[in-house]
Amino acid sequence: MCERAIKMKNLIIIILLIIPFTLFGQQWNHTWGYTTAGVAYTQTGYQGADSSTSIDIIIDLQDLYPMDWNPLVLENQPSLDSSETVYNVSAYTYLGTFWWMIDAENATDSTGHTIKAYPGFMTYYPGTGDRISTSNITFSTTATTLLSETAEVNDIQWRFVNVYVNSSADASSQTTKHGPPEFVKINIAFQTMAADSMNVYWDDVYPAVYQREQSNRSTTNSGNAKKAPETLH
Repeated sequence: MCERAIKMKNLIIIILLIIPFTLFGQQWNHTWGYTTAGVAYTQTGYQGADSSTSIDIIIDLQDLYPMDWNPLVLENQPSLDSSETVYNVSAYTYLGTFWWMIDAENATDSTGHTIKAYPGFMTYYPGTGDRISTSNITFSTTATTLLSETAEVNDIQWRFVNVYVNSSADASSQTTKHGPPEFVKINIAFQTMAADSMNVYWDDVYPAVYQREQSNRSTTNSGNAKKAPETLH
């Protein structure tokens, strides 16, 4: 085989190896999310929560990279029971993993809490370059409960739950795959048996398109409503 043919063959092999990474490449984004008013949370989380505290965390999913963990599983389950996980129910769309940690200062109390997810879309663009404000996103009023538990104090561990939306209000999505919402609101609500003065920390991680490609993000809304570059941590 001539030298030119060998070089061409090697070039074709390299191209074939590069194409999958170009088409299917993604990165993992870590974000603390935003308040409903569009103020970015930081690593301090929420300090001094009590049994009446309800924390809303808005995650902007405009740069989400769709990822289907189990596309060949054919199950039509409208909800999860104790023996199922989001991985073996094909109707659920994976939106990332939510990590959280609760530090209860009082060593005699437990921390009862629920974590819920609400899909949302921008229904009003404020025209200021901001994508999140108090009244411009409409979220479903019916939540998908991701977790409800009572954790003992002095067990300060990072816990995680996979994020998805598929509530009883989303009738069509219970048995079919679906595209992701534009936003998801994650709510942490504490129960009456929860301790006082709890410090709550969290980190949402989700598959995103490569940072260098994020300038190509589009939106279903008019105006300059593209997501600002993430300040990753």
